[in-house]
Amino acid sequence: MKRRSLLLAGSSLTCLFTHSTTVFLQSYPSKPIRLISPSPPGGGGDISNRIIAKHLGDLLGQPLVIENRPGGNGVVAAVEALKAGNDGHAIFIGGTTTLVANPFLMKSHPFDPSTEFAPVSLIGTLPFILVVDPNLPVKNVSELIAYGKTKNAKLSFASANATSLVAASKFARMTGIDMLHVPYKSAPASLSDVASGQVSLSFVDIPSARGLIQAGKVRVLALTSAGRSSLMPQAPSISESGLPGYEIIGWTAMCVTAGTNPAIIQRLSQETRKVLARADVREQLATVGFEAMASTPEELGAYIRSERPKWEKMIRDAGIDPE
Repeated sequence: MKRRSLLLAGSSLTCLFTHSTTVFLQSYPSKPIRLISPSPPGGGGDISNRIIAKHLGDLLGQPLVIENRPGGNGVVAAVEALKAGNDGHAIFIGGTTTLVANPFLMKSHPFDPSTEFAPVSLIGTLPFILVVDPNLPVKNVSELIAYGKTKNAKLSFASANATSLVAASKFARMTGIDMLHVPYKSAPASLSDVASGQVSLSFVDIPSARGLIQAGKVRVLALTSAGRSSLMPQAPSISESGLPGYEIIGWTAMCVTAGTNPAIIQRLSQETRKVLARADVREQLATVGFEAMASTPEELGAYIRSERPKWEKMIRDAGIDPE
């Protein structure tokens, strides 16, 4: 009899919890949701965020308000997201730089991404591309390597995030080329100086460079992925262009502040996966050079944990000292 009473009590508590969670989710979200991103306005990353935000807002019943906070290698946006609290009304668009690489690149980092952010869903992966000043006398990777080893070559590279920095540093280390690093706050600013000839080259995501590529203002030499990509099928990979074993892949993900109700995290993840499963959304993202790829919170958490030691090793092997 006592055991039966305990079972009934436990069943009642489970029902109460389930009912409370249902009622809670019915009231969420109760206001517009801030989507805080390190991408600058108008860039490829911003365009992809707006594509996702429109459809996700429709599913959630509240608009997602884009807040672009570029600068500090993504730290500015991340800190703003952390200050926003954990009620689920602020989402952070992080990625390779903010969620994995920064702690290995900075002597002093203002937060611990492994404990202060909770994963929601992977959004997508994107190979970076090597673009050069169109007036540089090179048409492919082999010519760039040969040119970089000449006496009069004075190469410089622009970077606006960790992926760009590591990609260029790894390239320099593997080829034995000396290049001056010129840091920027945003990819568009860095590409503008490559296009004008003030900087020799940059490793950058396809969305950020697409406009300048189409206008012929920068020249694409190769992709950083191991092989060719459907996002830019005409471009060879660096690995197949004379530097076997070279590979760098960037990715972006959706997170919230740690301590956010798990029911909210699951709701956000489920709705995001619905958005990214839509053929029209995937096509729109592909047009700006973005390969959609969703995940559960658990899958994203495992992926981030697997990426950290990999990026730590790449940063160390590339000879990059924390600053």
